[in-house]
Amino acid sequence: MKKERARKWTVSEAVAALRDGNKEARIDIARRFPLFATATDEEILDEITLMTARQIEIRMKGDEEKIVPKNKKNKVVKKEVEEDEEDLEEEEEDLEEEKDKKKEKKEVIKKIKEKKVKKVEEEDIAEDDFEDLFDEE
Repeated sequence: MKKERARKWTVSEAVAALRDGNKEARIDIARRFPLFATATDEEILDEITLMTARQIEIRMKGDEEKIVPKNKKNKVVKKEVEEDEEDLEEEEEDLEEEKDKKKEKKEVIKKIKEKKVKKVEEEDIAEDDFEDLFDEE
């Protein structure tokens, strides 16, 4: 069974349906576009250019960034992709810096351990030499 697609209401069709009294149409519009369905004529006229009821609903919700003219859509998407790529590059650089810092820290720790081992070995040699002085007698 095929699901019926939602109707794409133009502003004039939606306003006419709301005024006409067609119960199913009013329910559909009110369910999908509650701000549009309850707006005054003045509020709707303030928002109209060549918009669909969905676009007016988005604007009334304050999500105007979602409205993108079709001819600018590709530019907007391209810009968003570029921004995402820049963010990823920055994150990769930050991770690389962290990795370098960890590597440097490991090298410092390794050098400190080597110095401690060398010092212990030198102390052992000095102790052995000291003991040898008394063993020779």
